Amino acid sequence: MDKSVTYVLEMPIKTDENYPQTLREFWGADIVSCPFKMFESVQKSAIQCGASHVGIVFNIEGTNEIEFCVDTLKEIVKRATVPLIIRGAGQKQLDEALLPRLIPCLNTEYAHIVAAAQDLNYKTIVPLVVGTSLKLVLRTPIDINLTKELNILSTDLGLRAENILIDPGMGCVGYGLDYGYSIIERIKLAAAAGDSMLDMPIIVFAGEESFKAKEAKSEDFSASWGDLDTRSISWEITTATALMCAGADTIVVWHPKTIETLRQTVGAAC
Repeated sequence: MDKSVTYVLEMPIKTDENYPQTLREFWGADIVSCPFKMFESVQKSAIQCGASHVGIVFNIEGTNEIEFCVDTLKEIVKRATVPLIIRGAGQKQLDEALLPRLIPCLNTEYAHIVAAAQDLNYKTIVPLVVGTSLKLVLRTPIDINLTKELNILSTDLGLRAENILIDPGMGCVGYGLDYGYSIIERIKLAAAAGDSMLDMPIIVFAGEESFKAKEAKSEDFSASWGDLDTRSISWEITTATALMCAGADTIVVWHPKTIETLRQTVGAAC
């Protein structure tokens, strides 16, 4: 764990009734209802807390929303003063239609990152960033062999190894965190032993995983569990801290308090 760890503050392109209450109250209902207002608030917080990028997850459900995403991203890029990580919907067919429309919206002024290509769609996604300055996140499901295989297949398509970020798949506290922790350790040990196909930075989406947990979004717990705000932020902080200790290079979170806490922790430890 060292000061080379970078942090990303991520926001959704749209919010609904499932958006965590803690985050809705933190940003404000009028802010989360407008992607432009939310981006400006998230970007301001990202700069204040020391995040390197603002992440945007395009959490849409169908191709009928792609035009909305394109128009929104074009406007966000105009307002951006930090690099972006744009992340698709996480569905193979939808991302194959969505990401080719989003990637051309990114300018070359900043070191933007695209997420993510997976084994089912890498043949479509990888060529979109080959020959550009963009970096690409490659996501695999907590399996070091699949991670290495996807890295090899992507470089065979022309993606430079230095433009790859590994997303080895994660869980959060109480939901498979130990598996994510151990796979990061194994990747880092293999890289240290000279495996060039695993010697890439590791990125983890701690916010996405943490706020899936019922403990981070439900009031249905006894008072001994603490209030929801404290509990949900602590869930993300604990998850992110563990993954950082395992060797993750970039930590993507949803609450700025997590970044503030992690930076203080790392600063005190180094």
